[in-house]
Amino acid sequence: MLGFCVAFLALNFYRSGPPSAARLLFPILVAALPLLDAALAVLRRLLSGSSPLIGDRAHFCDLLFARGWSARRVALVAYGISAALTSIARFGLLSESPWLFSSIAAFSLMVLLVAAVRLGLLRGEDRNSSVQRVRA
Repeated sequence: MLGFCVAFLALNFYRSGPPSAARLLFPILVAALPLLDAALAVLRRLLSGSSPLIGDRAHFCDLLFARGWSARRVALVAYGISAALTSIARFGLLSESPWLFSSIAAFSLMVLLVAAVRLGLLRGEDRNSSVQRVRA
């Protein structure tokens, strides 16, 4: 429900003024973490030959839990990443240079993608193998 509301608020925000790169990238950056997690989940399931509609335990929060992170720490990291990306998006709205903002936004999204891949979001491991790999 929260994601649904964020999506509609983002569309309303985008339509509220003259179109620009910053207005387009703002909602994408604000919701980058859940969007990337969902996109990589679908890609992971398709690559493994399973239905993209069947759930699994290989989302970023599940992988962090499998590494022994507490729920509080996972939530704080997710909030921190989202706050950093929202700050970058806000900078883009205030920036005079669309090129600088686009570069920073692209770099931020690439860092997030690399971190997600290194975490194992494309491997499709189950919880037990992740825990065994971390303990080894």
